[in-house]
Amino acid sequence: MAPSEDDNTLDPDDIEPEDIDLSDALEDVESAEQERHRRGLTIGAGVALVIIAGVATLVMYRDTIFEPDIPVEKGEKQVIDQTDDPQCRRMIAKVMHLRDTFFAMETRIESVVPDGDPESMSDLLDELDQLEMQLRDAESVGKKANLRFDRSRKELNNWFEFAYNEISILRNLIRRARALVSPSTGPDAGDAGTAGETGGAPGDAVSAGRETSSDAGSSMSIDDVRYQRDKTLSTLHDAFEKFRVWHTSSLHPCGSNEEGETPWRPDSRDGGLEADGSGSRDAGP
Repeated sequence: MAPSEDDNTLDPDDIEPEDIDLSDALEDVESAEQERHRRGLTIGAGVALVIIAGVATLVMYRDTIFEPDIPVEKGEKQVIDQTDDPQCRRMIAKVMHLRDTFFAMETRIESVVPDGDPESMSDLLDELDQLEMQLRDAESVGKKANLRFDRSRKELNNWFEFAYNEISILRNLIRRARALVSPSTGPDAGDAGTAGETGGAPGDAVSAGRETSSDAGSSMSIDDVRYQRDKTLSTLHDAFEKFRVWHTSSLHPCGSNEEGETPWRPDSRDGGLEADGSGSRDAGP
């Protein structure tokens, strides 16, 4: 007898639900979650190791990675070979040392002139005399230097003359300030000598003429001294900065050493220091 249509129909009452163990299911979920967490930690640790290794590599080989080492060394050596005259380099080192000395004096000059005592002003005059003497020593070294360009000699002579002129103006200004504070001393009291007695500095005549045209026959006030002080300090400061620019430009003024001379070489990549301590790192190329 053929089965009827009703025999192929599923009766819901005939289906028994499958037994499900809830605790097993939860364990499976927890196990899967722990596995995912472990995998994440493993991947994170691997990424951290890669980053640490990369940073260590950058630190160890930063000079090679960030600097075109061979071209820079070749270019630097070529510049040094063309500008290694020892007298020129020594002269530059001496002037840059005096630049640092003057920059250190500026604050004291501002505090002492014209508001300090006469003794402090006399001390500043002595320091200015020493500064000028050392500057003249640097100039004498520079006269023996082999310069790279024809114009460099004239530029150097003009700079020294200008610096002597401004030092003379500053010296005379301090003397006038001292006379204002202690009229009994007079502008020249207590000095070892004047510019005229020591042969004068290049530009002293210009300095005297400039002051005479504005101040001769009249006394300077405290405000006048302050104004002239600031003006002269600014001018000298700029002069030393211009010297620095002069020898650190792309066209270095020093020439090569003469045959038989020991060429100048920097003690480090920052530039060499003079053996007598009077050098400056700014003497480098």
